[in-house]
Amino acid sequence: MNDRAELIEKMHRFSTSYELAPGALHRAVSYVDRFLSAKKITGGDRHGQLLLLGATAVFAAAKYEDRNTSWSINADAVAFYAGTTRSEVLDTERELVAAVGYRLGGPTAYTFVEHFTRNMGEDGDGEATRSLAHRLANLALLDYRCMRMLPSAVAASAIIVAKLTLNPAAAWREDLAAMGYAVEDLAECMDAIKEMHGLQEVWPGCAQMMEGFVLS
Repeated sequence: MNDRAELIEKMHRFSTSYELAPGALHRAVSYVDRFLSAKKITGGDRHGQLLLLGATAVFAAAKYEDRNTSWSINADAVAFYAGTTRSEVLDTERELVAAVGYRLGGPTAYTFVEHFTRNMGEDGDGEATRSLAHRLANLALLDYRCMRMLPSAVAASAIIVAKLTLNPAAAWREDLAAMGYAVEDLAECMDAIKEMHGLQEVWPGCAQMMEGFVLS
């Protein structure tokens, strides 16, 4: 739990410190997961190499999400954050892009939260549901249990947990069906999200990712 959660916490901190595109974190984590499924981290400083990979993935994802990213962050900033050099950042970026087969696009849980909530019937908690669902989907990035789920399933889980957190009496089964899922499809992911939301002081990164959201 901790290795993954601590890396993603640092990626989240890096992303928010430069106010990068909100979808960049999910895309960056997908790059890291795909990279690590294709290659092994070797050498003595595994922690440093993972930090470099994570920061570089955020940089690459942010550039994909927003072409103006280079105005706010560059390879020198990534190198400073990761405690390495500009040339190592650029080498890592090339290696990362090659490892994911130059396929940088594709939907993420962030994009599915946006899509699903925009197509759901608006109610008084619509914006609050979307905002909380995005934060809960961020929490799902920390947990290996959610890693196995499709991005759309993570998004659907986050939305339902958000709705029930905001209003325990909310109708949600029609929304779940409209998103193409049944309760049994999402039970594990929903349980993981609820656990992390309820135990923010235990999971690295949870409190940080929920910062700024206040239930009214």
